[in-house]
Amino acid sequence: MGLTRRQFLRGAAVSTIGAVAFTGCAPARFFEIESPANIPKDTAIGRDNWYASTCGLCSAGCGIIVRVTGGRVKKIEGNPDFPVNQGKLCSIGQAGPQVLYDPNRITSPLKRNGDRGQQAFVSITWDEALDELVSRLKQAPSPGATPVMVAPSLTGSGALVVNNFVKGLGGSLLTLVPADQWAIRSATNHLFGSPRLPEFDIAAASYVLSFGADLFGSWLSPVHYGRGYAGLRDRAGGRGVLVQIEPRLSAMAAAADEWVPVRPGAEGALALSMAQVIVSENLATGRTGAPAALDQYEPDQVAEQTGVDAQRIRDLARAFAKARSSLAIGGEVAGYSNGLFNLSAIQLLNQLVGGAGSGGVRLNPAPPANLPDAAVPASLGDWQRFADQLGSGDISVSLLVGGANPVFALPAALKIREGLLKSPYVVSFSSVMDDSTALADLVLPANTYLEDWGAIVPDPGPGFQAVGLRQPVVLPFYDTRSFVDVLLVAASQLGGDVQRNLPWGSNEDVVRDVVKGLQGLAGGSVPASASFDEFWSSALGRGGWWAGGTVAASAVPSSLILQPAAASFAGDVQEYPFNLYPFMSSSLGNGQGAFLPWLQSVPEAMTTVAWGSWIEINPTTADRLGVQEGDVVRVESSSGSVEVSVYVFPGLPPDVVAMPFGQGHFPDLPIQKPASTPLDGLAPQGRSHSVLGNHAQGRGANPLEVIAPMAEKETDALAWSATRVRLIKTGKQQPLAKFGPVPVPPYTEEVVPIQTIQEMP
Repeated sequence: MGLTRRQFLRGAAVSTIGAVAFTGCAPARFFEIESPANIPKDTAIGRDNWYASTCGLCSAGCGIIVRVTGGRVKKIEGNPDFPVNQGKLCSIGQAGPQVLYDPNRITSPLKRNGDRGQQAFVSITWDEALDELVSRLKQAPSPGATPVMVAPSLTGSGALVVNNFVKGLGGSLLTLVPADQWAIRSATNHLFGSPRLPEFDIAAASYVLSFGADLFGSWLSPVHYGRGYAGLRDRAGGRGVLVQIEPRLSAMAAAADEWVPVRPGAEGALALSMAQVIVSENLATGRTGAPAALDQYEPDQVAEQTGVDAQRIRDLARAFAKARSSLAIGGEVAGYSNGLFNLSAIQLLNQLVGGAGSGGVRLNPAPPANLPDAAVPASLGDWQRFADQLGSGDISVSLLVGGANPVFALPAALKIREGLLKSPYVVSFSSVMDDSTALADLVLPANTYLEDWGAIVPDPGPGFQAVGLRQPVVLPFYDTRSFVDVLLVAASQLGGDVQRNLPWGSNEDVVRDVVKGLQGLAGGSVPASASFDEFWSSALGRGGWWAGGTVAASAVPSSLILQPAAASFAGDVQEYPFNLYPFMSSSLGNGQGAFLPWLQSVPEAMTTVAWGSWIEINPTTADRLGVQEGDVVRVESSSGSVEVSVYVFPGLPPDVVAMPFGQGHFPDLPIQKPASTPLDGLAPQGRSHSVLGNHAQGRGANPLEVIAPMAEKETDALAWSATRVRLIKTGKQQPLAKFGPVPVPPYTEEVVPIQTIQEMP
């Protein structure tokens, strides 16, 4: 007999499956007993419980405190103790309750019952699902065929289990990261000889040059770097200066002291020109000896190439060199075909003024407790081979870990979707019906991060060792299971090397094993205890473990690629006259947040557009094309095309157009509703699983439909900003959902006009 709704809530209200309440700094408000007049009739206890855990909605690994009342998650806040975010949380982290209670979550295991891609599924039991999984892993459709697992950037205990599982199977692991992180992670591995992203101490700087890094919007760890930005502005020695260098007027550029528009792909040349000024005027305080290549980057020689006036280059270089503590950061510049050259030039600036040798850039240390290092993202060549092998029989089973959606997150020109349609067998562990899961033969829905255990290594880290602990704050809402538990059960049934590689009985056992390793380390945030149980409870109550007072060494690049390297772009400039400048949404990310209405409704900072996507066009270009806001244009490249509404935006050069990532998921296709659910009355009745739910279906366009599969020259990462496009007026209109002015009524007294949201299409 299944668990009833009342039984579930009663049990959860009394005890949240062994979760440990938060024991760090108390939240700002006291724990309060809910008013009896407002207690739901099926809630046994109305007292708030607060549980420390770790966010699971991106790789940043922010610490969180979850408010649970009556077995229900009510609110998520930042953990004030955790060093990555120190009590702050972004809009994506705040949307966690909607992840848990999303009505479009997959509620039980599903098996394909029709043509692949038509979302024809039937519900099966977990025993049937596990038998099917193990059976498929044991057999190969052809001699030599091996399984391939596609996973997001996993760290900590999850990475430990996945690495051992894949190794035991004799398969391979492909790590998929968002487009904006792909190139910079690959380049960092090349520059510093480590897959771990460095720590940029922005708060300690007095002058920061940001080459396209959206510090408090979407770049790597936006809450962490947002706090660094706050520290820069509130320095004891006076307000720090931020200069933002990028082609588009972003929210970061608008908040900076100075915005320097630069031609796409010329950021490295601009950085070397600044370096030339610093060296020629004897302003260098760090590295001695300059590359001979600097001679050809005299400001007058690169002004036209970069689009930046020669005198302005000299002024920037002098201000950077003369500041008390300067720091240069490279962000979106990694997304060009010369991305590694751009980042190398920026790191040279740090070396010249001491920023790369005095703590401004620090290499995060290896994870503690023998946890694995961060994985290097799969290369563009790896993904092309994966697509080719899917239909050749070289891959026996494709295992898609939740959070990895290669059909959506990779250029359509790679034909990953077409490959999965021909694959012998596809298994997905996603909790939502995303674009890739819709092509699966077997769907094993995973618990959300609020229902699961984990030991997470923040990436990038705070500059010292840190592990965030995740605990289930509520019982599973649907008939889902921990992804790690599923792998452990499968390993025990497969036997052999895979079973020997995974000796744990459950995901909780894995996490406890990690914490045992932390207990033996001196100087951590959790006091040493005589017993493990005391240490375990203290670590869970604190939300993790981090090294006390230990700061990583400065990061000095092992090699810099400074040979002149101009950016190249896919598409002839005569046929495709515009550079496409894609940018990451601060709320939808790479598209993983598109199924949450909270995040869909967050307006983009510069355009205020929500619930859709758009293409930004300079007013001069718009006049020449005869288009205005809301007109639909077809964006064409040598690799594909999409249709999207125009937003006329003066913060771009006339030959550049910009478009956000995040939207453009496949249309809704119904599937068969499972016959029953384990939680009677909780699962929505009579609904189908759409691709990422009805909130994402049919909204906007995906830039990756037109982005060419062009590689960064040195790292073979995707050069996601290296595509030229043309715009064709379609004659159609699609108004944008955005904030707009309201006419002021002719009142006699003085009034203050308000802003309202225009009617959504």
